Amino acid sequence: MMQNSPKLAAAHAFESAKQLQSEAAKGLGGPSLILNGTAARYRVRGEVDVTDIKQHALSHPSGGQTSLQGIDPALAGLLNQASQRIAAHIPNEFAYDHRGNTHHAAVAGFWPVFDGGTTKAAKNLIKARAEEAGADTGLTSNELNSTLAERYFGAQLARMAAGLHDQSVRTIARYDHTAKRALEEGLIARVDRLEAQAMFENAKRDAEKAHNDAALAETALSRLLGSPVTVKPSTPIFLLSKPIEPLEYFQNLALQNHPGFKKVHAKKQQAEALHEAGKARYLPNVNLFGAYDMGKKPSWIAGVNMTWTLYSQIDRRTMNRASAQQIIQAEKSDEELRDNILLLVEKNWRSVENARADYIRRGSNIKLAKEVLHLKQAGLREGVNTVAELMKAETEFAKAKTERAKSANDYVQSLAKLLESSGVPEKLSDYESKADVKLFMKNGIVQ
Repeated sequence: MMQNSPKLAAAHAFESAKQLQSEAAKGLGGPSLILNGTAARYRVRGEVDVTDIKQHALSHPSGGQTSLQGIDPALAGLLNQASQRIAAHIPNEFAYDHRGNTHHAAVAGFWPVFDGGTTKAAKNLIKARAEEAGADTGLTSNELNSTLAERYFGAQLARMAAGLHDQSVRTIARYDHTAKRALEEGLIARVDRLEAQAMFENAKRDAEKAHNDAALAETALSRLLGSPVTVKPSTPIFLLSKPIEPLEYFQNLALQNHPGFKKVHAKKQQAEALHEAGKARYLPNVNLFGAYDMGKKPSWIAGVNMTWTLYSQIDRRTMNRASAQQIIQAEKSDEELRDNILLLVEKNWRSVENARADYIRRGSNIKLAKEVLHLKQAGLREGVNTVAELMKAETEFAKAKTERAKSANDYVQSLAKLLESSGVPEKLSDYESKADVKLFMKNGIVQ
């Protein structure tokens, strides 16, 4: 069942993910080394507007005539005219189209040598979440073990009940045949024959219903086990006629093994990690860094960086008080869980003892029902009792045996719940091997 349960598979996958995250976070706080490399081919196209440059070169505060000191004014005029003609042939825009290849490589390193405990708190938080996931897997596994016991032995009981009804139908069928012959020979009244027929039909209807219930129980078991075919239970319903271990034994097991305590403990560790991370906000961060640019003219840089938040927009003191309250919450949850689990263990332990005592008491009920049946059989031979009364006695006898088998099933179900609440559901098979009472079907008869 454990291999085919989607619910347990999902829990295992979640736990595995958290464990892998915890493994991946072990390097937090260590150095980082980054290699950055670039290789590219490019093409750059565009236009450069030189209109402003031309106007600035030809402009003069005296209205466009450039005055050249020490030069004959006539010559200067010729130069100005020449510059105007040259400028007229210079375009207002220059177009460019440049293509090429480029490459670049650099190495950078970073090492947070002091962070006030933030890294340690983060590691503890991730680890605690992985432990919580493991506790959830344990809870799921225990729940499935208990469900398996419930459906497995429930199917076994349903099949036994169907077998007991079949036995009753076979016996009542003989009584019905006897009543039919007696009516034909005039030994009984017609009303007695009709009563016998009604009892026979009721017995057949009850047997059919019992078989349908057994088929449904076996289908539910097969679905739980992920089996494409109907599963026929082979392990008998069992019971220990002597009392099991005392209550304190199972309560101690629960305190040591119940996954619920591991889950609450993991929750507390998470709260403590968050509290430590909050305290680290008051301390500075110191980092070592360096970089090396591997170009034609290599360059490098190395240094120390320190940051210290002196004032934060978030009230760090209030945040610390909040995380401290989460620690208190986890501690109180542990106390509440302890009380609830100890109470649950006691409830299940008493249910086991009640079922055991009920099974033993019902042994006398079977003896009484069997004795009544014998008396009714003798009464029928002597003409004191009717066939219908004998059939009713047979039905009550089968009912007494069914109810005793149900008491044995209640014992197993309660024991499975007791072991689940104690954190050791896998020990159910140990009690089955020690049981001195075992009920099972053999050749259609309850043994």
